Amino acid sequence: MQIARLAPRLDKVLFDVQVAYYDDINLAHPADMLKDAGIKVTFLNRPQWGRLTYFSRATAFVRRERFDIVHAWNGTTNLYARFPAILAGVPTIVGGLRGQADLSGIIARLIYSLTNYRCAGWLVNASNLKVIIEQKLWFMKNKPIFVVPNGLELELQKTDTAEKEADKFYRELRTIRPVIGTIGRLHPVKNHLLFVQMARNLTQGKVDADYWIIGEGPSRPRIEQAIRQYKLQDRFKMLGYRADVNSALAAMDMLVLTSNTEGCPNALLEAMRASLPVVSTNCTNLEEIIEEGVNGYTVPVGNAAGLAEKVKRILLDPELKKQMGINSRKIIENRFSVSLTIKRLQDMYIDCLKRVSSSNEKLKMKLEALGL
Repeated sequence: MQIARLAPRLDKVLFDVQVAYYDDINLAHPADMLKDAGIKVTFLNRPQWGRLTYFSRATAFVRRERFDIVHAWNGTTNLYARFPAILAGVPTIVGGLRGQADLSGIIARLIYSLTNYRCAGWLVNASNLKVIIEQKLWFMKNKPIFVVPNGLELELQKTDTAEKEADKFYRELRTIRPVIGTIGRLHPVKNHLLFVQMARNLTQGKVDADYWIIGEGPSRPRIEQAIRQYKLQDRFKMLGYRADVNSALAAMDMLVLTSNTEGCPNALLEAMRASLPVVSTNCTNLEEIIEEGVNGYTVPVGNAAGLAEKVKRILLDPELKKQMGINSRKIIENRFSVSLTIKRLQDMYIDCLKRVSSSNEKLKMKLEALGL
């Protein structure tokens, strides 16, 4: 989603942008958003077996398109994008890590590290990921690591019929009870079972609320089993993947994030843009996102009782809930606007291009022609 939001906003005088995916991911894929914005999208269709075939195809694609810079956006693309870029002789290669912080395995560390000899820099969306790269990867000498948090459009225009219908759907979905929501891929790392455990604790504590889970993924059967086990079927709505998340947030009272690890969580940022208080596990460096007691609270990873206690505190104090929502919106405006993210991203690309241009005459001439 960050690619879909940011790529069309890059300066078209400075950059001619393409987006390539090594897999055709059908679930919640933003390819149509990119195509609608005029961004060329390519699927390289990595086979489950025969990875050498993929690398040959990807290298030919990169060489044919004559890219000056290839940015591996997240963890696995450090293998499936950076290796083809190296083989194709791309002058500027940027690594990326976005919420995929598990570099404990020696093989992953070795693969990511071996490509650093041709890497002009790294981009991460949270400072904790920068620390992880510095500590766990090798061959990082003179490799800058840029921290560019996710960015959001501040104002959302709701004009078409589908958006108005979505607003109506969520209004009618509500009961008289407050709504606690969570948004994210149904995957073990997001730990939705903790959200269900939190709801059980709140219900046992006589807190009357409804719970919405938005997202789809392999953990769904286990989550539904836990809801039945705790006899919370009348309180939970499993809404699946939704393209109308902003309408959903407008109908919620609070958002809770239960992840074990994150980079810069979009779910929190989108909830804050909607002026909601937020409660989260301390799954990453959240100091820039959640100011304790100002716009929400954090608790240790895996702490269902702590989540329940913080949620209850907000629900029982309407004035606190209102002020936290106001503060959430202010934090987004001051730190996470898409315009600020675009500027940081473009500055990073230009910095990396300049780093390698001294040994690449064609690239140097391109930068000079653009006055860079």
